[in-house]
Amino acid sequence: MTTPPLFKPEEVQGQDAPCQFLQWDTDFFGKRIGLVLGNYLTPERVQLIDTWAQDNAMDCLYFLANTDNPASVRLAEDAGFRFQSVRLWLERKVADFEAIALPPVEGLTVRPCQSSDLEPLRPVARKSYTWTRFYNDPCFSEEQCETLYDIWLTRSIRKEIADEVVVAEQDGQPVGYITCKLSAGEGVIMLVGVAENARGAKIGQRVMHGTLAWFASQNVSTVSLATQGHNVAAVRFYERLGFISRSVQFWYHKWYQHCG
Repeated sequence: MTTPPLFKPEEVQGQDAPCQFLQWDTDFFGKRIGLVLGNYLTPERVQLIDTWAQDNAMDCLYFLANTDNPASVRLAEDAGFRFQSVRLWLERKVADFEAIALPPVEGLTVRPCQSSDLEPLRPVARKSYTWTRFYNDPCFSEEQCETLYDIWLTRSIRKEIADEVVVAEQDGQPVGYITCKLSAGEGVIMLVGVAENARGAKIGQRVMHGTLAWFASQNVSTVSLATQGHNVAAVRFYERLGFISRSVQFWYHKWYQHCG
């Protein structure tokens, strides 16, 4: 998965500010956190970024670098940004989603979420995203990372930050989900999770089929998602379902204060 666009960042502080203050991340992690605007660096921008960080007493900045700009990658590393994760954007057309249909599994139902799904699925969210950049950064605790995805799923099922959550139910028990967002005429898959004891039964493929069917019902032609490029199993899973690469980027974090 990828950094959650869960919560709208605060407005940029000043028209020419090189960074954006992230209020939710700041409140949640207890550190002043911001995001570098844009996906490239120059020596001049690095200086502006550091000055902005100092003026705003920042503890940490996130930076998402385009991999087709090696100069920015080198500048980021020279400036103290530390690599955390590869963000791989994938996409596929919705029109032929029926082609990935699988034979039905006895006792398995794929359906829209219900409020009662939340409690049995929260443990799945807390244990499903250990490949992400938050877990990779030692300045964020495992408990904080687990809670982050717990909140993300909770707010998705409550339809606060998702338009739908498609759930897989096995013998009456929710065992998997995909959270869905409609954005500028495109479908975006935000979270994919399957309970550990339900893996291996191709439940993920079936809930993905149900998800594509839901997007088709919303007249969406293309669906995209982000995953960790270094998570080979996840990448292969999406490729088997017809997703192809759209872009590759690197996530970096720079800490200005000792994170303890």
